[in-house]
Amino acid sequence: MHPLTRAQIIHDFEHKGVNNDYLIRVSDGLAVLYNDRSPMENHHLAASFQLMNSDEYNFLRKMPNKTRVSEVSGAYGPRPCCKPQAAPCKGHSANG
Repeated sequence: MHPLTRAQIIHDFEHKGVNNDYLIRVSDGLAVLYNDRSPMENHHLAASFQLMNSDEYNFLRKMPNKTRVSEVSGAYGPRPCCKPQAAPCKGHSANG
């Protein structure tokens, strides 16, 4: 599945219709749970992965393991401290 398609599926899953600032200001449960750090975005991702734990909604389970690992790890992109084509930064091996 293309990364853009995955992002579209996850984006705004279970959105409450208000912004993060509002959730933080009213001490909404999500703001408390995620320590006032992007509560809606954290919830979208966490709730999506929770849903995918169910066989009914886990679209990755039918993929071959090698492809599945590549798809999931590729979604996160390069580590911010490592530059492409460069030697690994301190603390990271060449193979991740």
